[in-house]
Formats: sequence, C-alpha cells, structure tokens
Amino acid sequence: MPFNISSPTQKYNLKNIRAIIVDARYVFSRDHNGLTLIPPSLISFAETFQSDLRDLGHDIPLFTALQVEDNSLFVTVSGQPHEFLDAAGRPTSEGYELNISPRSVTLTGASPLGVWWGTRTLLQQAVLGNFEVPIGQGIDAPAWGERGMMVGKINCYRTFLIFVLTSHSLT
Repeated sequence: MPFNISSPTQKYNLKNIRAIIVDARYVFSRDHNGLTLIPPSLISFAETFQSDLRDLGHDIPLFTALQVEDNSLFVTVSGQPHEFLDAAGRPTSEGYELNISPRSVTLTGASPLGVWWGTRTLLQQAVLGNFEVPIGQGIDAPAWGERGMMVGKINCYRTFLIFVLTSHSLT
C-alpha cells in the first residue's frame, strides 16, 4: 500500500480508540461482487474487528453514526467504488483507504469486504507496532480481482507437510 506518512515520528495509538463507529448509511451494506454466496454486512465485519480487538485486550463499544468522532475508528463504504482498481485497472470490491490522523482513524472500503481487509491491516499493525500506527493515509487494493493464494504444485505441498510433521515430531 502506498502510504503517505505525515511525519515518521508521529504515531496514533490504537488504544486511544474509544469507539468503533459504523457509518449509519451503510450498516447493512453487502458486497455482491465477491465470491461469497451470502456476504457479511459492514456491521458484521465491524463486530468481528471489535471481537479481534477484545482478544488483544482492548474492549471498546460499537455503534452507528454518520461521521467520525475524536478517538474513534469510523468504518464506511465509498460512494465511488471505482476509485479502487486492481493492477489491470479494473474496479475491485476488496480495496480500501486508511486515513490515520492525530485524533482518529477512518477506514473506507470499496465495499464491506474492502473494510474487512483494512481491519486486517490495522490488526497486523497493532500487533507489530505495540498498537501504534504512523499518522498518514494510503490506499490498498489487490493486484488482481480478488485477494488469494495459489499452490502451484502438489509435490511442494507434500514436501512442506512432511517437513512440518517431521519437525513437529522432533520437538
């Protein structure tokens, strides 16, 4: 993600977040362009993120409103989903924009699925950076239509599995 950092020394501590605010306009919005048969709503992804933060020791309330407040994480869906493009220039529902200011965090997804991926980035940063994230903004989108992983050869997988099982049995 090309992330524009305002100042390398300025950080926002995610433990300052006192509420997760779900944009009331998109609470039950769902991504119908993805691969999920019954896609979760924006509120469902926000509730999962709330639970993930609770597991990390930061229990905060979740509610709906129309705008960001100080010391909150505001999750919303872009009214312009075509802003999020893959490497071929095609719109993707999995893109998101992260804006971290000295007072709050705003996460805008191309769709609720984009918000999901943004929450994964925030969780990674929380764990890796002791809940501190650099102040700045950035946009992330998968290189292809969907994020994913592919295993090229079954023999590689089998070799890896044997290595893992052997290593585990040696300990």
